Amino acid sequence: MNQSLNDTNAFMNEYSCVKSDNIKDNYISKLVLSESTYIPYNEKINSIDNIIRKAHYEPEGKILYNKPNEYKYYILTVINLYTQFSIDINKDNDLFFDFLNQYKIIDKIWEKLPEDKQAFDALFSMRLNDLLLNSKLL
Repeated sequence: MNQSLNDTNAFMNEYSCVKSDNIKDNYISKLVLSESTYIPYNEKINSIDNIIRKAHYEPEGKILYNKPNEYKYYILTVINLYTQFSIDINKDNDLFFDFLNQYKIIDKIWEKLPEDKQAFDALFSMRLNDLLLNSKLL
């Protein structure tokens, strides 16, 4: 969403050099968008559909349930929407995802996310249910 932090490699280099937990926490706090942030409905739906496409569809269109990939794309999408990171989930982000996990940054970000993420989660759950129901009908 926000384009002020496009270079995830620069972030990883800077963050890993910081020794103080307080400085790291402040750094993360500044990356998360404000509590009043609202992501428009269509942007949420498009982002959710992109997660589902990437995680659960093979190139020829066959449905393949892949919960680990769903988790990774969900995390990266939420971070893209609600922080200053600009992440394209269509590119390889495994190194960045591993870094976020290694330094427990995901948990730190989740503690600070705006209330609007609850609406995103509700829509995400609905779209996954739609996928499950529709795939059984096909």
